[in-house]
Amino acid sequence: MCNAVQQKIQCVFVTGVSNEPSNKRNNQSFKVTASDVLNPEIDFEDLSMATATEKVDGTCCLIQEFQGKPLLWARYDRKPNKAGDKKFQRYQAQLSLWKQSGEIGEQPQHKWDLGKDFKEVPANWITATGVDLVDGVAQPDSLGHTPGWVPVERKSRQYCWHLSAVDLDLGLGMVLCMKENNDKELVIRCVPLSQLCGKTCELIGTNVNGNPYVDLPTLSQKRVTIEVNATEFNIDTQATSQFSTLAAVNGVVVNQLRDIENILYDSR
Repeated sequence: MCNAVQQKIQCVFVTGVSNEPSNKRNNQSFKVTASDVLNPEIDFEDLSMATATEKVDGTCCLIQEFQGKPLLWARYDRKPNKAGDKKFQRYQAQLSLWKQSGEIGEQPQHKWDLGKDFKEVPANWITATGVDLVDGVAQPDSLGHTPGWVPVERKSRQYCWHLSAVDLDLGLGMVLCMKENNDKELVIRCVPLSQLCGKTCELIGTNVNGNPYVDLPTLSQKRVTIEVNATEFNIDTQATSQFSTLAAVNGVVVNQLRDIENILYDSR
């Protein structure tokens, strides 16, 4: 699914910080969890009309021009360095104890030193849309992260799974979406990157963050139509890429997303 979201979506429930080790991040001494209390900042009129969905957790990507051509950008948040993180963890622990004491006394405060507390970012890094700026300087969020993006270079090993979802020579992206007028079926198709500029997408796969997306009911129980037309997009069906593999079976309908994975695996 493609959209224009570049920030984390606010939790519907009130979140809190507890003074216990994180289950998600090693060496993080605090845990952020959601309560069963609705967030008062949520617009309840909109909430009553909302539809609960299952999150497909991969990694967020941006499609945007770079050096005059549409390109895939990987999410890269500027994060605190070791000294900055240690200082922030100390503040989080103090804040947690203050809340546990019934908020007696002065509330602990924390202020970032933007010149010393953060790691260097890669060349061509840009901040995500909506990041707060003070005197032109991007400000970290409540967790100390500054959301941003880096362009995915053609021969990058670090972003090899990102590159498997695009063909930079042809300017194409491989997109999974709902079938038109039928939310019970999916379509996997080629889309020119130029048509996706300014949008964000979720990169999913069995090798992305270790997420077994093929077992989610949202995806695994839907038929999938392959719409990858080699003639329309000038795809070489003899090449060794997932674009070529799927173009060779254009028009095939499979019973579940795992069958697509099997087609790609068998072609190796």
